[in-house]
Amino acid sequence: MANKAVHKVSPELTDNAQFKTVHEIPTTIMGAGDTILVYPGEYVDPRTSNVADVAVVGVGDRDDVVFNGFSIMSATTAGANVVLRNLTIRSAGLIVGNADVTVKAYDCVIDGTSGENRAAALGVTNAAVTMGVTDSNLAAAIVVSMNAAVTLDHCDIGTNVSAGYGVVSHAGGVTTMRHCTVGADCGSLSNGNMTIEHCTFTGANAYATSLAAGLAPTITTRASVGVANAGNRTETVVAVIT
Repeated sequence: MANKAVHKVSPELTDNAQFKTVHEIPTTIMGAGDTILVYPGEYVDPRTSNVADVAVVGVGDRDDVVFNGFSIMSATTAGANVVLRNLTIRSAGLIVGNADVTVKAYDCVIDGTSGENRAAALGVTNAAVTMGVTDSNLAAAIVVSMNAAVTLDHCDIGTNVSAGYGVVSHAGGVTTMRHCTVGADCGSLSNGNMTIEHCTFTGANAYATSLAAGLAPTITTRASVGVANAGNRTETVVAVIT
């Protein structure tokens, strides 16, 4: 079995980094299971297939490793696994396109844009985490099957969008949140099943419901604070936010 490679990224090419940005890494040298070490600096949204089947790991303090948006492209190969660890992701947040992928974010700060309120349930451009869109830089809703599995673990979500959304999932798929703090006014809107464990919601409206009529995602909450109807039980949600 071949050894997994480590690729270093730094704006100033410090610490023996080979590349200044993630999207500069040639896909020809990337392999499944590789790790991209990202040193302190501010980076644009990678928007590249390079992040498929790799781990993107911030070095040092997560507040110092900043991405201005992080998109998992709609064209990402089905079955790909993406791991994000110890990063700060600013506007437009973490966006998972219409792709059957597995995305896991650990110890990250994830924010979206600000300015909208929860009444515009389909205007999700201010969500910190958005899943199931036609392309990873758009907020247009879709009506197709999307089986992405997204896990958010020990993340701070929506800290700068108190009047907006934390997590929005437009299509099927499964979302799992563990040990997260959600500062957004509306913690989550989902058309797919969601599990919320050991999380704290500080926004005014906790987690919400289905984005589209006729869908009934199962929202499972365990040992969480500030979540509507929180408790060790499962609730099937059918209401629609308008």
